Parts: sequence; C-alpha cells; structure tokens
Amino acid sequence: MKYTVFSLSFAQGSTAEEAIATSADVGFDGVDLRAQRDGHVFSDALPARRAEILDCARRHGIAISGIMGYYGAKLFSTDRSEAEAEVRGLLDELDLAKALEAEYIRIMPGLNPADRTTDNMERFVANVRRVTPRAEDLGIDIGIEIHPGLIWNGESSRDALHGIDSDRVGIFYDPPLMVLHDRLDPVAELELIIDRVLSVHFKDYHVFEYGHKPSYEWVPLGSGIVPTDEVLSALRKAGFDRYLCVEYLKWWESDAGGKDGKLPEAAEALPHELHYLKEAMGA
Repeated sequence: MKYTVFSLSFAQGSTAEEAIATSADVGFDGVDLRAQRDGHVFSDALPARRAEILDCARRHGIAISGIMGYYGAKLFSTDRSEAEAEVRGLLDELDLAKALEAEYIRIMPGLNPADRTTDNMERFVANVRRVTPRAEDLGIDIGIEIHPGLIWNGESSRDALHGIDSDRVGIFYDPPLMVLHDRLDPVAELELIIDRVLSVHFKDYHVFEYGHKPSYEWVPLGSGIVPTDEVLSALRKAGFDRYLCVEYLKWWESDAGGKDGKLPEAAEALPHELHYLKEAMGA
C-alpha cells in the first residue's frame, strides 16, 4: 500500500518544491502533482525544470506518483479539433510522467450529468484507445477519475474499461464525490470494479445540500458524511494494495470549512488525514 497526496492540498501560489517537501515531512510515500499552467507542473515544462522537480523529490525521499492533468471532458466532443487537442494533451502528459518517473496520469471525464449518453461514451472510448499504445510502451497507467459527468459510478466505469480494453487503464475511485453529487453507496459501487481501481481518493464533508450544485463544508476524515471506514474495510477485505490518496482541496476550497471558515494550511491538516488512513488500514 502506498499513501499519496494531491498537490491541490496546498494553497494557490505554492510551488512544486513546497508541495514535495511538506508531503515528505508529513510522511506520504508520494505526491500527485497538479498539471495545469497555474499549478505545480505542466507538460510544456522544459527539461531543466523537469530535472529540478525530480531532483527535489529524490532529495526528500518521496515519489512523484502521478501527474494529475485535466484532459478528458473534450475526448467526447463532437468538435474534432477539440478532441484532437485533448488526445495530444494526454500524450504530452504521458511523456511528462515518464520524465518525472511517475506511475500514472489522470483522465478527468467532465462534471456535467447531461454528458451521460451512449454516443459520448463511444467517442470517449475511441479516443482513449488512441492514447493507450503510448501508455503501454512507456509503462505508465492511466486513471479515469470518477466525477459527476460521463464516468460517475461503477457501471459507467466498467463500461468504459470494457470498451478501452487495456491493462494500463483503470479507475481513480472517488467515494466523496459519489456521495456528494449522486448520493450513491460507494461500497456497493466499488464492488463492481475493485479489480480495476488504481487509486482511491479521500476527503470528508458536512453536507447542507446534495446534488450537482451541492453546498458543503470540509471536515477531517472520519467526521463527516462519507462512509470512509466502510470503504477502507471493503478495500482491506479485497486485498487492495495500490494507492490511497488524500485530496485536501486547500487550492480550491479555502473558504469551505475549518476554523473561522478557513481551511487550515496543508501542513496542519494533512497529518491527521494520513494517520487516519494508515490506522484504518493497519499500517
């Protein structure tokens, strides 16, 4: 089992080096870097910058586990140029992941429930299949992260994986989003695809309004509405041994809870989140 943290856990303006150093100090095995131009790395990073980031991770004894980009929603666009740009972006992220010795990249298949159509799924599958040969050649996994858009539950995840048909493609499982947006039972959904899960993402909420425009506040793991203990129990029983990832979203949700309505800094909040997961998994 490896424990990682998404670099969205750090405030906007933080550097890759800051995220790496703090994640290592807290005790994580790896860090998943936000791959956006305003984030911690991007696929157009020059070789010298890639080398700096990798050297920083090595010095701190922590892996860059993943490159968390935001390509995916336009893979099923009816605009061919948009879909082509999305494919190129994923290919570039695979190359970046290889340079940073990461094990996986992410596909983020949208946030709009109206996207849940058969035609969209067919286009999505066809375009992901264009990327998988590069992933297979480089030895890098692709995780499709569950969001409230096209890939939103166990069944849609299974349908996508069946169509793509590559051992290098799996699921980034996100129980909190499934509860928050669609009020699903994440344990029941997990049973449909447990053998294809690459990473499980954890955060917790108090929810004031569920749905696709929810209202909520962040709370420490184990104190909100997400059945974290039940999910972890199911993972233990299944012998899951890949990645558990903390998604403490300081980057986006600075005002979403905590003392005085402000999320604590990552260095303050992350030790509890990591300890909670490790204790529950018997680490």
